[in-house]
Amino acid sequence: MKDKIIGWYSILLGISIIILWTFILKPESQQEGRVEMGFHLMSEFLMACFCIVGGVKILLKSRKSLLILTLAHGMVIYSTANAAGYYGERGLWPMTIIFLFLFSLSLVIISANLKTGK
Repeated sequence: MKDKIIGWYSILLGISIIILWTFILKPESQQEGRVEMGFHLMSEFLMACFCIVGGVKILLKSRKSLLILTLAHGMVIYSTANAAGYYGERGLWPMTIIFLFLFSLSLVIISANLKTGK
């Protein structure tokens, strides 16, 4: 049961990251330089792909699921901590709380996966 929840959550999270960035990429919302944005997008989409692949692998009971999901949610932890600081600095507390919640879920997922050792 735990694996199904983690798997579907990871897939949903990866898809949500991609959808979120399609909205953020509107030209009027750009505040980063081209190179900076390029590297940022590369890391965000890589994180989304790892979440989706890791979610699918855990649902398929793959032996590599622990490695991929640990990497994916490690990236999520870094990204959400960074995003929480970005939105917190701007006083956008609902977004800050959402990112801190996602941060916490990824900590729980990594902890749960490491305990089972899959």
